[in-house]
Amino acid sequence: MDISRWISDAAAGTPANTAVRFESREFTYADLEWRVGALAGVLKDAGTASGDRVAYLGPNCPELLQALFACARLGAIFVPLNARMTAAELRLFVEQASPGVLLAEESFWQAAGECAGPQQIPILRFSLGGRWDGPRVSPGSHVDASSPVLIFFTSGTTGTPKGAVLTHGALIAHAAGTAEVLRMTATDEVLTVTAEQLEDIPSADAEYVDAVAKVGERLAILLNPDGLFAGVQIAA
Repeated sequence: MDISRWISDAAAGTPANTAVRFESREFTYADLEWRVGALAGVLKDAGTASGDRVAYLGPNCPELLQALFACARLGAIFVPLNARMTAAELRLFVEQASPGVLLAEESFWQAAGECAGPQQIPILRFSLGGRWDGPRVSPGSHVDASSPVLIFFTSGTTGTPKGAVLTHGALIAHAAGTAEVLRMTATDEVLTVTAEQLEDIPSADAEYVDAVAKVGERLAILLNPDGLFAGVQIAA
């Protein structure tokens, strides 16, 4: 099972339910499934096949999720790049990952061109809130739990950053374990505060994070102003 079936199964069972809220945008599971399938089509048309790597350079936004699940659907490997890195630093990651294509949000277009380097990696430009113009790809049966789906680069604080490979099975097990430990149900909502959002708040401190966690949500994943995990809060 590839993790994109989480989206297609939810779209089949509860298509009108809200899957993601981001700023002023809201996506149902049906809408998210359409976007994942369409982006998978865009990537497939660009030559992406099972086992290929797709780099992503952009903000934390719904398009990042769509890219992850689109890669999963094709059996490709998603490689998110840290948008806070310099072009020179990003180029090292690109050289290590050897992606076949780079997805870049339009505000990162110049940085994407610089980090692509002499490899001349094809760059697919997208805008926040836009729609993918590609033939929809439905889930297949060519992906199993042992297939890699994600490469995360380490921080490199004690050496050269290295890519950690995660499989579909690892993400499925992590999601199942998280849901069990936090007693999550289909009616719960998970609130995520990103580092970018905190930077827009003049005094983004622990009091602000605590306040965000209490805005009518049963469950909140708390991040500190540096974007690091700061704990979990479950309402009574």
